[in-house]
Amino acid sequence: MAKREDLKRKLKASDRRRQRRLGATTTATNSAPPLAATVDVVGMLAGTILRFVESSDGEARDQTVVSAIRSCLKGTAANSDQVKSLRERLEQVPQLTDVDTRSFRDALRQMQELASEHHDPKNANAFVSYLAMLAD
Repeated sequence: MAKREDLKRKLKASDRRRQRRLGATTTATNSAPPLAATVDVVGMLAGTILRFVESSDGEARDQTVVSAIRSCLKGTAANSDQVKSLRERLEQVPQLTDVDTRSFRDALRQMQELASEHHDPKNANAFVSYLAMLAD
């Protein structure tokens, strides 16, 4: 019988922990700022990328953009100066617009998915061209 009482006590304790955890996540989601829901972070990242490509006089290609996005997501150091420069510009986006880190990382993941969907081995600027087309 002692085993059964111990099991009941452990189950009740785990239920209490679970309820506390659920209560904590509910209050965290309700306290999110409404601004984060209205800001188009992907659009801001696309604009930042396009401005960078324009300022680099066409030297920045899809590979540079994808490397910078990947570098932001993984938190690794950039290989080239162009990638490092674009990464710094991309990391300024959440600071300038009060976007939370989660929304920023989700937007980076979306950009990475878009880049993989619009990859063309015959065209080194396929993704950048796609972003330019969307911006127009």
